[in-house]
Amino acid sequence: MKKIIALCLSFILCFSIVFAETEDDELTEIQKRKDTLTYGLESEITSLLDTLIKEEDATMSDDIYKVFLSSKNVNVKDKIISYYTTNKDARLTDFAISVISDPYDEEKSTINALIRYCGALKIKKAAPYLTDMLENEQEDYFDAALSALGDCGGPDEAVFLADFLDNDILSTARKQNLMKALGAINAVETWDKLVEIIEDEDQNTYVRMYAAEAIGVMEKKESVAVLIKLFQNKDSNIRTYAVKGLSYFDTDEVEQFMIEALRDNYYKVRQEAAKAAGKWQFTACLPSLIYRAKNDTETTVKYECYASLGMLHEQEAFDFLTEVMQDEKKGDVARSKAAEVLLKEGRTSEKQLVLEIAQKCLEDDKKKTLRYNIGKELAKYEDFNFRTICKGYLESSDPSTQGIGIDIFSKNMFHDLLPQVQAIADNQKSGLRSKAKLALEKNGE
Repeated sequence: MKKIIALCLSFILCFSIVFAETEDDELTEIQKRKDTLTYGLESEITSLLDTLIKEEDATMSDDIYKVFLSSKNVNVKDKIISYYTTNKDARLTDFAISVISDPYDEEKSTINALIRYCGALKIKKAAPYLTDMLENEQEDYFDAALSALGDCGGPDEAVFLADFLDNDILSTARKQNLMKALGAINAVETWDKLVEIIEDEDQNTYVRMYAAEAIGVMEKKESVAVLIKLFQNKDSNIRTYAVKGLSYFDTDEVEQFMIEALRDNYYKVRQEAAKAAGKWQFTACLPSLIYRAKNDTETTVKYECYASLGMLHEQEAFDFLTEVMQDEKKGDVARSKAAEVLLKEGRTSEKQLVLEIAQKCLEDDKKKTLRYNIGKELAKYEDFNFRTICKGYLESSDPSTQGIGIDIFSKNMFHDLLPQVQAIADNQKSGLRSKAKLALEKNGE
């Protein structure tokens, strides 16, 4: 009898363990995240916030705000501020203003995080307090305040910064950052002062560079002549920023100038010229862009030319990019870059070509790298035509390929592919179970 009782107790204990494990397993991924916020350690909460920032997931903003109001942990609060900064969530505005207007009761790290928050959200009310920090030379917050002022300041702050340039206490590095802030504010009231700096050959090179870009941002037509003249400088960095400044102008004169800039010996000059050609659809640059895309010694320039060719929306440009995609002698990176551009800028026919090549990659494990790269690009877009290729990724035996398939599914929510995602979520041996379950939950399943 004792043996029977012991056997029954053992059975009940085992059943209880299995039941507990099943019950725990049935907790939704979203509930697990909420539990982490409520009961987790500092490291667990900050790790979750890092994940949400990476995923650009704002669905838990309300839950996170409750943690912010109750938490006394500085690292957690700072990470939450970073989360709301990334998501451009304005709910911390009043708190941020109250702290930076009287920055003495909070930790330095929190104050700097809130200054960055004000800059990212362009909170105009913060500008006077940021100016006070600079005037009072508050060393702990100086650099953050200077950068943020460029984002949320106006004409008055621009004039203040232009006058502040003459302050002898400023290091060269801070003068450079101040010039960046002036460019971000985009106040034409400072144009004459910036041109004076640009033309002063005794001025620090980097200060002149940032001043060149700043007058371009202002889009005053008088800047074009100043910048074209500056391009004659022997310093390659100054030439680069002259091109950056000119990239704000869509004129025939600038279009012809960019053809010349694409022949510059310094690769960053060519890169900036390629960007400008794509931005303004300078079709006169088409032959130069194709030449550089084929022959440039710098891959960064080549791939910048790929992107700009796509933006031109010319048949000759699409023909070149499709040739790159189809050429198996090209490296995976080059073909991936072409796929990226065709998915973003191409027509239906070019996108179909990318899907066909992705399908071939699914059938050949030697092409995994290209398969992954194309899949990551596909996952950026909502497109019903991606349903078949998504199914192929989900049904792959390769876990990394399946993971990308879940990403494509999450972006598009193909209802007829729910069984494939559910199969991954139910697979006890799969390392993708949590990811699949989260995708299903977001789909309402």
